[in-house]
Amino acid sequence: MKKTTALLLALVLAVSVLSGAAAAGAISDVKEWAWYAPYVEKCVSLGWIDCRENGSFAPNDLMTRGEFVKALYGAYLLRSGQETASYTEMPFTDVEYHDENGNCTGVWDAVCWAYESGIAKGTGNGEFNPDGALSREMAATMLYRFLASDVKAEKEKSFTDERSTSFWAYEAIKWAAGVGLIKGYSDGSLKPRNYITRAEGAALVLRAAEL
Repeated sequence: MKKTTALLLALVLAVSVLSGAAAAGAISDVKEWAWYAPYVEKCVSLGWIDCRENGSFAPNDLMTRGEFVKALYGAYLLRSGQETASYTEMPFTDVEYHDENGNCTGVWDAVCWAYESGIAKGTGNGEFNPDGALSREMAATMLYRFLASDVKAEKEKSFTDERSTSFWAYEAIKWAAGVGLIKGYSDGSLKPRNYITRAEGAALVLRAAEL
C-alpha cells in the first residue's frame, strides 16, 4: 500500500507540475527553506488546502476543522484511487456548500464523507463547527480513525505531558506519535491540546497520505 500510494502521489504531482508549481511558487509567505514548504506546496498543488484570496497561505494561522477534513478527504481519494466518495446527506446544519462569494469550498463533500466513514463527529446540537480550531489530539483522533486499521504503530513513544491528553484521544495520540505523524517538542512534551496551524495540518495530511 505504501509503495502504491507513493507512486500515485508522484504521478498526481507530475501531471499537475505546471499548474501546481505555478500555484506553489506564487505563495508569497512560504519561503523555500521553511520546514513546512514542501508539505504546503504539495497540498496546494493537489487542491487539498486553499490559499487565501490574496495569494498567501498564512502558515501560522490556525487550521479549522473544515480545512483539515477537506485535506484528509483529498488524502483518502488519493490512497483509494477514487475521484469522489458516495454519501447520503449532510447531517449538520452549519456546513455550507458555497462560501460568501458563491464558490464551492469542497468542505461539504468532505464533511459528509468523514461523518459517514466515522472519521469525524459533530460538536453537538446538530453542528460540525467547520470554522472551529483543531487541536493536536483532535487531529490525531481523525487520523487514527482514518488509518489505524491499515497502519500499525511499530513502537510506542512516551511524552512528559501525555497525561494531559483527553481520555477519548489517548489511544489515538499514542498511535499517531508511534507511526510518526505527530512529532514531540524538544522539551519532551507533545502538547496534545494545543491547536495546530495550517502549516502543521499540511504536514500531518501529507504524512498520512504517504503511509
